[in-house]
Amino acid sequence: MFHSYLSPFTDQRDSGPLILTHVYLLTGCALPLWLFPLDYHKLSHNGCALLLYSGVLSIGVGDAAASVVGVKFGKHHWKGTTKTVEGTLASCLSQFFVVFLLKTNGMDMSLVPVGLTVILSSLLEAFTTQIDNFVLPLFTYSLLAMTCVTDAIFPKKTTNHDFVGKNIGEQASYMNGNANDNVQIKLSPLTVQDSPRPNPFPRPVWYTLLVIEVFLYGSYPLYVKLSKVGNEIKYSTASVVLLIELGKLLFSLINIYPLWKQGQVEKQPLMVWLAFSVPAILYCFNNNVAILVQRYLDPASYVIVNNLKIPTTAVLYRLIIKRPLTRLKWFAVCLLTTAGVLNSFGNLVSEEKLQDHANEIHVTLTGLSIMAVYCAVSAFAGIWTELIVKKQYEVSIHQQNCMLYTFGVLFNLLAFFIIEASPSLSAEGGVSKLKYLFHDFNMWVIFIVCCETCSGLIISAVMKHASNITRLFIASSAMIVTTLFSYILFQFQLNLFLLSSLLLVIVALFLNNRS
Repeated sequence: MFHSYLSPFTDQRDSGPLILTHVYLLTGCALPLWLFPLDYHKLSHNGCALLLYSGVLSIGVGDAAASVVGVKFGKHHWKGTTKTVEGTLASCLSQFFVVFLLKTNGMDMSLVPVGLTVILSSLLEAFTTQIDNFVLPLFTYSLLAMTCVTDAIFPKKTTNHDFVGKNIGEQASYMNGNANDNVQIKLSPLTVQDSPRPNPFPRPVWYTLLVIEVFLYGSYPLYVKLSKVGNEIKYSTASVVLLIELGKLLFSLINIYPLWKQGQVEKQPLMVWLAFSVPAILYCFNNNVAILVQRYLDPASYVIVNNLKIPTTAVLYRLIIKRPLTRLKWFAVCLLTTAGVLNSFGNLVSEEKLQDHANEIHVTLTGLSIMAVYCAVSAFAGIWTELIVKKQYEVSIHQQNCMLYTFGVLFNLLAFFIIEASPSLSAEGGVSKLKYLFHDFNMWVIFIVCCETCSGLIISAVMKHASNITRLFIASSAMIVTTLFSYILFQFQLNLFLLSSLLLVIVALFLNNRS
């Protein structure tokens, strides 16, 4: 009976009549306590309390979940091992859930380095040939200990952005000068002032929206891949983007109507409307390019190369908004740039062999060129949007979205008639037919429209109540979602370049969070 209970948690290293898994388990859980026998309360004030839970978190939660899910539901095996992708995902999610519970119950920790530790620990569990009940606690303990050392070397400074979604009284105390790091900043005419306006979303709701946005952003290139017929996009990209803009405009109009009935909607001058036309036409260009470029990039590479928006945005922030970046943040930007370049050149294939690489990681020169323009336009459009929505912070986000999406619908309608409808109309003797809007649509195209509509609405809230930097964190985090699901759904051959790029992005996110 005891043997049958432990059998799901054993592997090829547990052979013979005597199973020592339970001994390894107890020893691994106790190792962090033996290595760091300091007072718990002293640790908790330093943000290192999670060190004591290294063994319980990595093997008591993560390894156990990986074993059970891998045995019961595992279908996709990691290359060269008996461990499954489903088990690794279960390990990550279960540890994230426990970390979330500890965080909400008052344990002091930095979520980004802890998240990095959880991901690397789960991957180690999948590929290690050692006794994981010993290796995982030591590995997790070492990474968390490095986090504590990093906190001491690079202490996080308090800014107004740290009060997003937090207690308003704490923020008022900070703004009144009751904090050591209160620095008065002289603003240039184009600079967005860091005002003491609180985020209207409760913290749990705000973080939930950000997580949802990560999955929406990460699933978008997957839907594009699934919507292809014979590895080609048959439908009109202009019609898809037009439907997305119509969906966002309809949602904004529905939400602005009650405010208009109550007399809370003020008429905006013509210059304000024209200001919203600038990002609208830029987004119109980029939204169409985002689908077209995936004829030359696989989904995972698309998201990784898409991270080049981060250095582009950082440079434009410095030039346009005059917002300085710390050395640590610039280093993080360089890591992200290196990740994109490494993935691109490491997986470069010729366009002539594109059909032969339909299910492999591939990047073409045409795709790189289009993505360079795409990232520059996206960065400028994001900065411009943040400027105009925060300059009129008191205006409802739904009213601002109505102005932005009205121009978006107009520009995309024009693009649709230029790209798709005009040749069709001339061929049919000038008779307009609605079928040209939906030609070659399939179920996955509908998913694209719904996904991008929801994603755009959440991003508008991010631009209003956070910043472009938060938006770029979302794009970077989405790379993990796209990469893992690309491997599961399309059996992409993950290579060293892609995994190295993935690791660099995660490290860059950690460094950026510390700065």
